[in-house]
Amino acid sequence: MSNTEMTEQKQNADLSAKKAVLYDFRVPKKFTKEDVKALNRITDAFAKHLSSGLTTMTRENCSVYNPRIEEVRTTIYLENLPKYTMIGLLGFTVIDSDFRDPRVMFHIPPQLSYLLIDILQGGTGKEVTIERQHTDIEIAIMRNLITRFCDMLKDAWSSLVTTQITYEKSETNPKLIDVRSESDVRLVMSFDVSVKNSVSTISIAYSAQFLEDLMEKLQGQKTDNQNFEPVDAERDARRRDQIVETLSESSIELKAVFAELTLDMQEVMSLKVGDIIPLDKKLTDDITIEVDHVPWFKAKLGQTNIKKAVKITESIYESNE
Repeated sequence: MSNTEMTEQKQNADLSAKKAVLYDFRVPKKFTKEDVKALNRITDAFAKHLSSGLTTMTRENCSVYNPRIEEVRTTIYLENLPKYTMIGLLGFTVIDSDFRDPRVMFHIPPQLSYLLIDILQGGTGKEVTIERQHTDIEIAIMRNLITRFCDMLKDAWSSLVTTQITYEKSETNPKLIDVRSESDVRLVMSFDVSVKNSVSTISIAYSAQFLEDLMEKLQGQKTDNQNFEPVDAERDARRRDQIVETLSESSIELKAVFAELTLDMQEVMSLKVGDIIPLDKKLTDDITIEVDHVPWFKAKLGQTNIKKAVKITESIYESNE
């Protein structure tokens, strides 16, 4: 696809996105500006990951652009999908928490799914219009694709939370998806996808209630971190005390080093019992006390009762600090 064609497609997509839409007062907006800002970062990141991933998998010039977010009732979302299509149902779990959305819908329109299947099967990637359900082999190919898309989606969410996103099953008929209630609302992330000369739109529909609860939890954690820094400092102090207490019960090597010298290997090999090795040090000079091979103190060599002893005269470690 030429740059001119790509530009025209993006301009058309931008114009379609700017068209006025009716506001559904039965679906009040659940997300604040800060929430939308954070979610926009996720859509931008996923668009980049998906664009690169599709290009690698198909060996074609693929582009994912014009990411957008909207809140819509689940019934309306499903009614607007094609009769025969590909919907991957995903499990979305936030690690180390109770937050889980078992029914994230990843929609790939038939125009794109059949095109990708054709390319991955060695075809030319010619755009076709097929009005039928996917076969078992086609569903298996799309399952593999959607599973790889899950990893890209996980990477996109990593800037906000650590997640586990798994493929659960596929559905090819939107009418067969169970809607829990008429008031159930979805937050839908949509993307325009360009593969060769074909442009289509994919979407990911999350439970709006799930995301609302998740964003409130994350906002609460952010507030706690800002307002309770002394609590964190107190916790860190307790941890330090525990570490010091644990170390105080451990055994370490304490060594008094009177002198050190260097000899050639030939000199070492010629040493025998009775040889005298002169040291360039007086008995009254300072010696070094090492703690686990780290110089820690200076000391004087002496005697207490009938045993040799050392008297610490200076802390080397503290002066080095």
